[in-house]
Amino acid sequence: MNARHAARELAVLILNESRILKKNPSKLEIYDLIEQAVRMLNSEVEGNLSLARADLMIADENLFETNLIQNLDNIKERLAKTVELTHQAMELMSYSSDWSLLCTLAMKHEVRDFTVKLIEQYKNKKEEIDKIIQESTEGWTLTSMHSMDLNAITVATVELMHDASTSYRIIIDEAIEIAKKYGTEDSGKFVNGILTKVLKTMGLYNKEESEAVNS
Repeated sequence: MNARHAARELAVLILNESRILKKNPSKLEIYDLIEQAVRMLNSEVEGNLSLARADLMIADENLFETNLIQNLDNIKERLAKTVELTHQAMELMSYSSDWSLLCTLAMKHEVRDFTVKLIEQYKNKKEEIDKIIQESTEGWTLTSMHSMDLNAITVATVELMHDASTSYRIIIDEAIEIAKKYGTEDSGKFVNGILTKVLKTMGLYNKEESEAVNS
């Protein structure tokens, strides 16, 4: 994870909060939102691990109950739930190294400054960016999209509009990666499709980019 990827991820995480602020957030307010996002991620990991650990303990107690036959169905149910929660915990742990790095990078000025830049660019061109995204969707409104999908699309659109030095492929690939991480199992495909249409709406789409986006 490099500094710009970390900044994109942080911008996606805090964009919901910055959207609802009554005025454009200051740099200090965005810094505070970044710290809140980091605390949220740590809390989510701890919460899921705590749930898995508690359920494992309950399953263990059930296994050693005297009347094993009578409680067999209950044991099966507990074990099934334990497996599910443990799987979720393992998935969260797979992100833990990234999250630890994200927390570290979030303290660096270059990461924070680029996050601020992305949020400010969106605020300055909000109506134009929202219009481009809306024109690139069929059957969806901005309010009906999954919030993390919309945030990933928004941050990518901001960069597509303002940063000609970064390839479209990098911007879109990272938006897809972030959406998969925080959205649903369909988020990657959805974000890829919308951003491909965003390229067309902005007049940036060509054969080379088509092959890159869909590769």
